[in-house]
Amino acid sequence: MPNITLSGFHGTSKINAESIVKGDFRLSLGDDEWLGDGVYFFTEGIPPTPQLHARRWAIASAWDKSKGQFSYDEYAVVKAEINMDKNKLLDLTTLEGIRFFNYLRDRYIKLVAKDGVRLRRGSFEDGHVINDARTYLNMNIDATKGNFYIKFKTERIFNINFRTPNATILAVFNVNIIDKDTRLIVSKGKITDEIRRL
Repeated sequence: MPNITLSGFHGTSKINAESIVKGDFRLSLGDDEWLGDGVYFFTEGIPPTPQLHARRWAIASAWDKSKGQFSYDEYAVVKAEINMDKNKLLDLTTLEGIRFFNYLRDRYIKLVAKDGVRLRRGSFEDGHVINDARTYLNMNIDATKGNFYIKFKTERIFNINFRTPNATILAVFNVNIIDKDTRLIVSKGKITDEIRRL
């Protein structure tokens, strides 16, 4: 069983970060999650600045668009080591991983077309495909890694969109592979201080 260790950086509110270090992570659930159900981390990939990306994500995520205000005043970044069996990682940053995902995607498209289901316009189905693979194909996937274009503060403010990925993310489905002894807060700050820096 070939094991690998990945460093993950999770950006959130300072209160959530303190709770994570003392307790545990919570899974983000739902088919509209980028890579399906999981705890989301930035990890080394493109470019190799996952801690910076986690900080930028925590700052951008503080804004509650529906309420027109910040949902938290202070952010933090939690670092953790993820120790796993390499065979249980669906790595979409590799050609082999993309080929396998394309097989799953083609299968999903056929099922949707067969059932005549109209999907919500503008929705992304990647998470649905991965969740279905776990549920209906009994695939033993502990984590999924992929490259994505993430909109941070400036991109959101000015509605800047690209297709070329700017970050590598890791969605950990099996929280038991996140090492509890390595969790620590590696940066924190005030949202208002960061928002001024545009």
